[in-house]
Amino acid sequence: MRGSKSIIFDVGGVFRDSREAIHTAMKAGFEEEGYNLTLNADEVWRVRGLLSLNGSKPFIHACLADMESCKELPSLPYREAEEKGKRLLQRPVDEGKVKRIRAKYKEVFSSDEVRALIKLHPKAKEVVKALKEEYNLAIVSNASHKSLERDIGDLLQFFNVVIADEDMEKKKPDPEGLLMALEKLNATPQQAIYVGDAISDYIAAKRAGTDFIGIKDGMAGERWLREAGCDKVVGLEGLKDLLGNSS
Repeated sequence: MRGSKSIIFDVGGVFRDSREAIHTAMKAGFEEEGYNLTLNADEVWRVRGLLSLNGSKPFIHACLADMESCKELPSLPYREAEEKGKRLLQRPVDEGKVKRIRAKYKEVFSSDEVRALIKLHPKAKEVVKALKEEYNLAIVSNASHKSLERDIGDLLQFFNVVIADEDMEKKKPDPEGLLMALEKLNATPQQAIYVGDAISDYIAAKRAGTDFIGIKDGMAGERWLREAGCDKVVGLEGLKDLLGNSS
């Protein structure tokens, strides 16, 4: 793909499946304020794949505005779901509740008890080791360094550059993290590919000027990624073959 020599990866939804962990932590946050989170783990995961609701704060806001509407979002076409998500964010909610729910969510998500709920993709190490033979590798993730170490620590040895939450002032879909990684890799945007799973990853890649490959098993899912304009979507295990066929 355009003479690529570097591959930059997101982590959540690419190497790790944290849907159960996110759901458990989010449910605890809502229960702290007396709410029952009626969305199941898959529904929370998919809704968080939208550009408008990708972060924990907007997701909580939308659920407080109308939880049943949030529950319906995964069944909608991407652009319809995105517009509905934006409208939910325009509705007033108690910002104090948002803050408290989010604080509890972050506390539980970072706890050791949640670690057992996070699943590493069974082919992650095999795929990364194979790609390392041909490419410089980097990570750009909105997760913290501590979270990355906890969840994918054994994989980090294969990456030349790791950009995490505390390294960036602006989070995805802003391209800041990708541009930082490109500089550290000594690569131009045309020499790199970003691999991610959410619409925010796709938008960040477009803004940075890099090619993008969507992971179909992640937050947004294949249908939403393609409806948003992403024309290359694959499972992690098929990534090396896709890169080979595109070169």
